Amino acid sequence: MILFALFQATLVLELFVFLFFFFPTIVVYESLTSRLSKSNALGSSIGSCTVDDNCGVCKDMTKEGGTIEPPNFPNEYSSDLNCVYKIESPTDTMIELTFTEFIVENCCDFITVFDGESDPLKIALNGYDIPEAITSTANKMTIKFTTNGDNTMILPANLSPGRWQAKYKFLAIESRITVPLENATLAKL
Repeated sequence: MILFALFQATLVLELFVFLFFFFPTIVVYESLTSRLSKSNALGSSIGSCTVDDNCGVCKDMTKEGGTIEPPNFPNEYSSDLNCVYKIESPTDTMIELTFTEFIVENCCDFITVFDGESDPLKIALNGYDIPEAITSTANKMTIKFTTNGDNTMILPANLSPGRWQAKYKFLAIESRITVPLENATLAKL
């Protein structure tokens, strides 16, 4: 009788392991099936980065962050671009974007960084000075890159070709302090 019970327990354990690895949504981790780029086989989230077709790449992605580049980097980026890069970090994190190279035609090409998908953090970044790091308030950031029809007309000769590169990293959101309602006071306007 003890052997039969042990045999049944072993079967149940084997079934659980099988279901866990091959059908994770049935057992524990619903997030495992969301997107392959977002999770590895063990379920630890690594975030995601997507880029419109013909608009560059997301590369070197790890659970800490990655890199985005326009097309042709480190050579001159293309004309007439309207590109969108979407970065999503694991839950309860935020994204810090740091430009490592920044030569963007001063009059007519722009990079705009959004907190999430539509709340602008930085509008119309261009020029030749590397902007300060930009940090989202939550786990999503969108970068839009727009170019005109000619990239060589305005760039100074010593700065050609026009190019940029940015690294992003995922930061933990610090705990928010909450105050019990009975201890709160309202400010009069």
